[in-house]
Amino acid sequence: MSKDLNISYRSIQRYSSGTREPDYKTIVDIANYLNVTVDDLLNVEKSNIIPISLEDFNEIKSLQKRIDEIYKKYEK
Repeated sequence: MSKDLNISYRSIQRYSSGTREPDYKTIVDIANYLNVTVDDLLNVEKSNIIPISLEDFNEIKSLQKRIDEIYKKYEK
């Protein structure tokens, strides 16, 4: 999976252990690779879904990108 999705093995380990969260695109890519829905991958029950506006979603994506940039400065 690591090679097919061009994600480092270390990142996949961190996602699995919960020490790092994948970004939205990576979540979708992993779900597609495993042939499951994103909800199934994240073990989301339909009752736990919170609808948000597109504006808020885009702000979250922007914040996630900034967090990833900061994290990469310290990643070794």
